[in-house]
Amino acid sequence: EYGIVLNSNHTHLSWSEVPNTEIYVVEVYSDISLINIAYTLQTPMTQIDMNIVGNEGTYWWRVIAFTSEGETEWSNVGQFTVDNSTPSISLTNGPGSTEGLIDFTAYYLDTHLEKYWIEVTDGGGTVVESSQPVFTTVPSENELVYTLDTRNLSEGIYDVTLYVVDAAGNMATGVISIEVENIAPTEDFQCKKDGWQTYGTMEFKNQGQCIKYVNHL
Repeated sequence: EYGIVLNSNHTHLSWSEVPNTEIYVVEVYSDISLINIAYTLQTPMTQIDMNIVGNEGTYWWRVIAFTSEGETEWSNVGQFTVDNSTPSISLTNGPGSTEGLIDFTAYYLDTHLEKYWIEVTDGGGTVVESSQPVFTTVPSENELVYTLDTRNLSEGIYDVTLYVVDAAGNMATGVISIEVENIAPTEDFQCKKDGWQTYGTMEFKNQGQCIKYVNHL
């Protein structure tokens, strides 16, 4: 495949079989003019795994077969790009709403972006919610990637994890831990004069219940 993006640990090249071949010679170049040879490899197979390609960049390659009857012409030139860099990402969350909703926004950047998704796990590591993968090649500085409805969750601590993968398979993750508390305040001072903001140790406060309480004072 011409123009494929690969990780140097998974640089797999393949080609069509030539009958009666004894050996294939693969040449990899660092320039489109096929002047600067970066690697030369020999194999009796019709594929190679080039884990030795560690330098990022674009490469061009071709194959010639040596058969029992002589050598063939060079194949068409292929191209691949080595990308070993993980995407740059960050995940942030807004304040919880009175309806128990929390918005999560993300920054993600990579030369070869492919997709991202969200997983929500409980304290035991069980996935309780997840989003479908979103395929994109466009970087984002502040995109809404998920809205968590805490009313669907039991009380406890949860990890919200953003996964971003590029075309070479490099993955980056960003995690935010939240604590869901759905118990209504039991004493007046927990709500008066913004007391709910400092009461307890929860990352997510039950503002809705306090607002209801204060409105009836």
